[in-house]
Amino acid sequence: MIAAYQQSEGEDVYEVRGRQKIEVGGENIDSLIISLGGTSIQGRVTVVGAGTLTLDRLGVVLYGVDEHEQFGGRGRVKKDGTFEIPWVSDGNHALYVQGLGDDGYVKSARLGSDDILEKGLQL
Repeated sequence: MIAAYQQSEGEDVYEVRGRQKIEVGGENIDSLIISLGGTSIQGRVTVVGAGTLTLDRLGVVLYGVDEHEQFGGRGRVKKDGTFEIPWVSDGNHALYVQGLGDDGYVKSARLGSDDILEKGLQL
């Protein structure tokens, strides 16, 4: 698998913007085309009984669950609870929320009527 990364503006974070599975045999590769693209995901996080938890310390991560698929995407939650993951690769993804602490958990995650925690996210 070969991947093309882009640095997030103002951060030392590099995110995958394109990837291509390759198989190398006995010959040299003279050129390779990697399609850049993906899907943008927007959403909202709601916290119940937050205590000292502040929303803007959370991150929403989608990661690939298919064989050879580790790339997904991530977005930081804003103070109003909204987030955007600007680039999510095609494939099956699971959801992880960063920053919940030891006693925090995700109660539900939905895209329309689909339960993301149960079925994952298929793009």
